[in-house]
Amino acid sequence: MNIISAPQNGQGAYGDLIYEIAGNDPLQAIETIIAGGPEGTDIVAIKSFAGQSQYEVNIAPYMRRHLNVEPCLPSANIYSLPNSCTKGRGVFIGGPVTDTLIFTAGVLSKPEGKPLTGAPLKHKIGYGEMDAVFHLLRPGNSISFEIYVDDSRYAIYSVNSPSDGIHSPKIVMPEFGTKMYVRSITRGVAEKIREYTVVPRGPRAIRLCWLNPYGALDFYTFERTDGSHVAASKSRAYTIGGHEVYESTAEVLTGMQSDHEDADTLNWLAQIINSPRVWVCESDGFRRVDVVTDRVAIPVTVPARLEFTIRDVKRSIFR
Repeated sequence: MNIISAPQNGQGAYGDLIYEIAGNDPLQAIETIIAGGPEGTDIVAIKSFAGQSQYEVNIAPYMRRHLNVEPCLPSANIYSLPNSCTKGRGVFIGGPVTDTLIFTAGVLSKPEGKPLTGAPLKHKIGYGEMDAVFHLLRPGNSISFEIYVDDSRYAIYSVNSPSDGIHSPKIVMPEFGTKMYVRSITRGVAEKIREYTVVPRGPRAIRLCWLNPYGALDFYTFERTDGSHVAASKSRAYTIGGHEVYESTAEVLTGMQSDHEDADTLNWLAQIINSPRVWVCESDGFRRVDVVTDRVAIPVTVPARLEFTIRDVKRSIFR
């Protein structure tokens, strides 16, 4: 029995995670144990194969059971994203020993030490706004972040093994600065990962975050285009006992638009349309919303705005 190919460390579990096995005796059943969970030691499935000399095992559906990305307010200088990655492997009885790997809640992956985002380097930020640039820390490794305000080092934070997972420095624009940038340091190599320019925020500003294709969160402050609209549907029905029941469902719809941005930023922001999870960032937490716009136009002439509509996930129902 030989393993021809295997998943890679840091792959997204919402793609395929395939072990390809060859050199088997077709007359002999091959038993495969799929292990997962926080430490990659929980048995989540057992599969048996026979009648073929080569086969594939896709462990991705079993890894997804352990992933449930939700934003939270960071309580420390490092913003650790809970339930955003899991460990797992396929164990082949009588075959080669396989390594325990770490998988994210994404469909795409990035090389080690690179930010888990498709965002451009330069961003706008308001005073007091929080941002994050997440990195996947693999077992046995460490990473440090340096924050500079007006070209002077403002803070340095480190994450060391065994704190593997998805982490970001807690980035908040202080009231005294006019610009800021963040560097990551991995294995002695420093890289600038985000540059910020301070901009004023008006009463229509709404900061959103969303699950990006790499299994981490992206943040951006949009502007409400007009007042919210309530879309209501009404119906009457009768119970088995003959009683009339009146039901009204109300959905709050809000139009959103970005600032005038270049093509790279607009293409990055367009990912929010396809994101399975979007939240409004509030002072005391995060409120889940849906993006109901199913397509957006990226203008040929830039700078330009991205426009779409969000809907509160929780609906009001009266009986």
